[in-house]
Amino acid sequence: SATPPTQVSDSAPSLVEEVSAFFQEELAAVPGLQFRASQLEMAQTVARTIEEHSRVAIEAGTGTGKSLAYLVTLLHRSPVDEGPAIIATKTVQLQEQLLKKDLPTLQKLLQTPKKVVLAKGWSNYLCIRKVEAPDEPTVRALGPILPRLRQMVVQQSGRVTRGEAPISQSQWAKVKADPLDCQKRNCPHFSSCGLFAERRELETAELIVTNHAFLMSDLRLRREGRSLLPQGEVLVIDEAHRLDDVATEHAG
Repeated sequence: SATPPTQVSDSAPSLVEEVSAFFQEELAAVPGLQFRASQLEMAQTVARTIEEHSRVAIEAGTGTGKSLAYLVTLLHRSPVDEGPAIIATKTVQLQEQLLKKDLPTLQKLLQTPKKVVLAKGWSNYLCIRKVEAPDEPTVRALGPILPRLRQMVVQQSGRVTRGEAPISQSQWAKVKADPLDCQKRNCPHFSSCGLFAERRELETAELIVTNHAFLMSDLRLRREGRSLLPQGEVLVIDEAHRLDDVATEHAG
């Protein structure tokens, strides 16, 4: 009798399987990256949690490679998943590590890189209106520097942040964006405003990196029917042992 044909499964691999293969095949070939069993175990746990729509708290020791473990998993989420993945950290240093080192390394290994957006609070952005039409206190505080700031606005398409402006903290306070005096859509510079441009970018982001304070502000606004962040399906809180302090500040 004829041998029945072999049945070949056409089902897609699970997220856990994809993550495991990526660690053992792709990452293992990257110079300078050492395979760690504990890192793979953590990544598999995160992947399983996402698949099960569950929650998990992970405590991992120094040297585990925690950020790569969850980043690999988040970058392998299916594009059919609803909403972006959101990562919240406490420190700027960790944000910079994720955005300037870890994510670029991983994105190069992916066939389809994800759209990553950094979400920052209002006070991190320069207000174009305050630079183009400054009041008298601003002119006294920044007079000679205003032309340079205007030039930066043009060169950087309106996206000038605190770390880029060559001014002191007290001077920055005169020109930073503030929700209390922002004219929003009534502002003549709304279309070129860096803050609102990045807010629009959040709507199409697949991965959002932010900080604990921004996350807490978003949660507070949601109680009023508003939000800063789009509705995400996955939330990773890194440096979670420091979240209590930030939550207490916002609750107060």
